[in-house]
Amino acid sequence: DAGAPSWGSETRAELTAQWLRKWLRLTPTFEQLMQDFEVEHVGADGTIRGSVSVAGPLLSADGTLHVGGLMVLIDTISSVSVTACGGFSGVSIDLGATVLAPIEAGARVVIET
Repeated sequence: DAGAPSWGSETRAELTAQWLRKWLRLTPTFEQLMQDFEVEHVGADGTIRGSVSVAGPLLSADGTLHVGGLMVLIDTISSVSVTACGGFSGVSIDLGATVLAPIEAGARVVIET
């Protein structure tokens, strides 16, 4: 596998960032839970950095980040990361995370790939 072509990689990364900003505000899918995600960086190498405030539909009944909300964040951003570096994203079959401590309402979660 030779990987994605390097020509146009910066343009691809910028177009991916633009698409992500629009998609999260318009989608009728689970990704709408991330509509307040703020994209700070999308790199041609697949690096993504952004953040979202733990609020609204991302909260569980006890006022902390719901594990399902966490999984949506991880799944969506990791898939976009693959696209940003020229790959084809697909469907996550197995996804896991270890939550070390609850994340309280109002906290800002930073996501980096």
